[in-house]
Amino acid sequence: MSARRPTSILHRTPWQPPVAVAAEGVYVDLDGGQRLIDGIGGAAVSCLGTSHPKVIQAIKEQLDTLTYIYNMQLSNKPAEELAKFLVDSSDGAFELVAFASGGSEAMEAVIKLARQYYVEIGQPKRTNFIARQLSFHGNTLSTLSLSYHPARRAPYADILDTQHFHHVSPAYAKRFQRQDETEEQYVERLRQELEDKFLELGPDTVIGFVAETVVGATTGVVGAPKGYFAAMKSVCEKYGALFILDEVMSGMGRMGSLHAWQSVGDGASPDLQAVAKGLGGGYASIGAVLMSPKVARGITGGSGLLKHGHTYQAHPLACVAALAVQKAIIEEDLLPRVVENGELMGKLLRQGLQSDGALSKPFCFDVRGRGAFWGVEFDFDVPEAANLDFGGQAFAMLVQARCLKNGLIAMGMTGGASVEGTKGDHLMFGPAYNATREEIETMVDIFIRSVEEILQESLLMQMIPPHSACSAVVMLLPLAFARIVSAATTVEITCGRKVVLSLRPVLVLILTSSSTPEAPSSSSTTPSQPPQSDLLHFPPVSAQASLSEPRSIRSSARVKAARQKEKERDQARDKDSDSAEQSPATSENPRSSRATTTKNKRSRESSASKGKAKESNDDSARATKRARRATFPSTSTLSLTINEPPKDRKGKKRAAPDADSEDEAANTALSSSTKRTRTTAYSLRSRPDASTSSSATMPKKTK
Repeated sequence: MSARRPTSILHRTPWQPPVAVAAEGVYVDLDGGQRLIDGIGGAAVSCLGTSHPKVIQAIKEQLDTLTYIYNMQLSNKPAEELAKFLVDSSDGAFELVAFASGGSEAMEAVIKLARQYYVEIGQPKRTNFIARQLSFHGNTLSTLSLSYHPARRAPYADILDTQHFHHVSPAYAKRFQRQDETEEQYVERLRQELEDKFLELGPDTVIGFVAETVVGATTGVVGAPKGYFAAMKSVCEKYGALFILDEVMSGMGRMGSLHAWQSVGDGASPDLQAVAKGLGGGYASIGAVLMSPKVARGITGGSGLLKHGHTYQAHPLACVAALAVQKAIIEEDLLPRVVENGELMGKLLRQGLQSDGALSKPFCFDVRGRGAFWGVEFDFDVPEAANLDFGGQAFAMLVQARCLKNGLIAMGMTGGASVEGTKGDHLMFGPAYNATREEIETMVDIFIRSVEEILQESLLMQMIPPHSACSAVVMLLPLAFARIVSAATTVEITCGRKVVLSLRPVLVLILTSSSTPEAPSSSSTTPSQPPQSDLLHFPPVSAQASLSEPRSIRSSARVKAARQKEKERDQARDKDSDSAEQSPATSENPRSSRATTTKNKRSRESSASKGKAKESNDDSARATKRARRATFPSTSTLSLTINEPPKDRKGKKRAAPDADSEDEAANTALSSSTKRTRTTAYSLRSRPDASTSSSATMPKKTK
């Protein structure tokens, strides 16, 4: 990883994010040369990728004509055309449009416009809004008051408005529907709760009920049960309040329909609706408020103007970009593709995370979504999670970081599984509408591998019971302490003939000469196949570990001296190899051929040391100890086999040939186990290797 660079930006993350320098389609290039595939479109924004030629051309042409105009003085053609498009494409649901510069601004405008509506029609007593727990509507103070996202509200809780913003239960059946309830009964309970809140506040004081059609970041793509929105709208209509939907994240095609309520909201059209992210697709910063004929008539029948606004509202560049995005969606008939890609993504996620044999199956609480909006939630309140230890870090954030390392941009969030925001890990996907089938497959493949890597790294050591036969694996090598590192290898731990653990990457047990433990390495590699589900149950019996291509550790300050010493020994060995090979020590240890080979090498080194008898004796003694530890006593079935590529006389590893079959691979492992290359505590050093960060093969951008 590159060194932390200076920055004058106060970032939104506790880490300094990598710097993107270019993008093409669904791919993003970093300044360090890595290419990422964007699985979330930023924050469910980039609905057409980043380089759609028609959108870029429209922006360039607008730059040549009109770059900015202030909306309180003059209007502009792109804004007028975009507003007409949004009204005409709504099938009569909307009559007027007001623009903003993003989602939070759009929801702020919704709040003020809803209040203005009742002032205009002579009902100024209406001052209360009702929203839902586990919701998010923006980052301004009023939209945070309307929201119920515990973590984002926390720093400002004491200055949020709790007098005019109230909340009812979330519509989250997977978490909060009772076991003895049907879906209809659950919906009715929520409807009654909303009506009770109206009555508690006073029906004539409520401005409206506000909900996300599909909850985004807070809970991770949670839709409401069937009939829910129709029921909520009925309560609003009963008491003369507005039915308001927030589709900043889920709208403008992301669910496979232009508006999410058309496909997943019971067809219940709102009185006011906010849209943003998918409106401009990331090509410009823009949001909008869509007004129903009812609200439009109330405003035009009164003052006839919007008593709210911002400097960059209806910006011509933003509007021309958004209009080009929406035209491209229609001209390329992308909404059917959104639905098709969604079916593929959902299928692949469920197969990879929830099928029998999937390592993540016990922990994958839910896979949900539609179209280009998907969420995966994990739950570790299960017995199998007793074997897991994430070091105090949130699983979703670990997976997000690993996805980035492996070449995928995904969004991880926490706290969506409880009203208090103290439980839950979920990750989200929001691919571009024009993503190909192969790109969807790549996103899911990297994600599943990243999830498994995090679980594997947590499981291996936790699954070995202390003071059991399995824990003897740790004792097979002489060491001051055991250290976990990642390597591009496959490990199988078996009990008898049953494989109970098959991992790639492996958490290799490597020894160092230091008496002070070092922090575990966080590097990882890509598993070649899904691990077996059996690894969740690690019986306390004998085990066999088979390791391939172990990596070494470079971590001691004494490395230089050791390397020089070994170099001198190698030179002496080359000069006197003939005499060294006649050493009588080569046949004195019948315990194992690998131990014999090790001792032979030690003896040859002693002969080449020209009079250093004490050092020779020490090396021989250490070799004997290694031989004894390398082969577990015959009374136990526990053994350790280390398969390494062969070394040439200068100590350089040569690549081991790939086995053509399982039998050949087994034979190769067997033959390799009889010959062990010489190592010392000083030669076990880690090498930073870019290959350990394995991402899916991605196309290179043409220079």
